Amino acid sequence: MDPKFLWYVLRSRAVRDQLNLMTTSSTGLGNLNGGILGNLLIPAPPMDAQLNAVAKLERTSQTTNTAISRAETAARLARERRAALISAAVTGKIDVEVAA
Repeated sequence: MDPKFLWYVLRSRAVRDQLNLMTTSSTGLGNLNGGILGNLLIPAPPMDAQLNAVAKLERTSQTTNTAISRAETAARLARERRAALISAAVTGKIDVEVAA
């Protein structure tokens, strides 16, 4: 099994849901052990399918991470511009009188 494929599978909702069902105890705390891990239902497609899935997930993750980075930069710049505008208004550098 490809290690990256297994990593993505173990982080998937399907496996998390299995773990939530199998590790719940009377105290509400999860109890994870080798037996539980051995009973997980994990897909094992052929290696080429695993590698294709990993490649697609990596491309999607890169695209998503780029979009997140751009959005964070835009938000930071908007906060900076807001602070500069407030500062300019407070110090009288710009007129903010509202027309009636």
